[in-house]
Amino acid sequence: MANRPVFMLDNSPSPTPSSSAEDEQILSTTMGDQGMMDTGPNSGSHLGSHHSTTIQEEEIKDAFCDPENPVVVQFPEVSAAAFKIKGGVERTPCNRSHMSNITGMEIYFKKEFLQYTGSFKERGARYTLLMLDSVQKKKGVIAASAGNHALAMAYHGGLLNIPVTVVMPVIAPIMKVENCKKYGATVIIHGQNIGESRERALEIGREKGLMYVNGYDHPNILAGQGTMGV
Repeated sequence: MANRPVFMLDNSPSPTPSSSAEDEQILSTTMGDQGMMDTGPNSGSHLGSHHSTTIQEEEIKDAFCDPENPVVVQFPEVSAAAFKIKGGVERTPCNRSHMSNITGMEIYFKKEFLQYTGSFKERGARYTLLMLDSVQKKKGVIAASAGNHALAMAYHGGLLNIPVTVVMPVIAPIMKVENCKKYGATVIIHGQNIGESRERALEIGREKGLMYVNGYDHPNILAGQGTMGV
């Protein structure tokens, strides 16, 4: 995978976006080409740069998630997504569960744990990345997630050679953090919860021109996840 995994512990004050350089400390480690660990003050630290002085204290909006102007995802988008991601994700079975006998109703489970990263999140992640224009594919994307969305974005970003940055809260499982790094994503640990991680991701996205990909409400994410039922 083309991206070199970078891990950073971002201790900048949260959620205040106006902290100074002195207030923000960054611990960064960059994985070497042979799997060795290179550490030092210049190892990827530019990706965890302190908050830009041009960013004002107003809340940064997610352009793809506006409660005042919701986007309706229609079936044609879901159908198009199914065609687009075909071959890039597993076609998983949907089998009748033995719980049907217990509940007195027919229950079927879609076995999305068979995806490479163990989650249906891969569907939306791959479709969203494929739908980026050529300029954004070079710049990359950023997401906030404690686990599965980050894994999906990291994995498919690596496959598609699209730079992916994920901001994960301190409560994120270490195994998922390590796997995101292994898949080639830049990982920034910031925030006590996903809300604080999201705010930081939006800030970094605006600073560096990275498109923020909401794991729940982005239209292409929704269309991609909807392919489970096609």
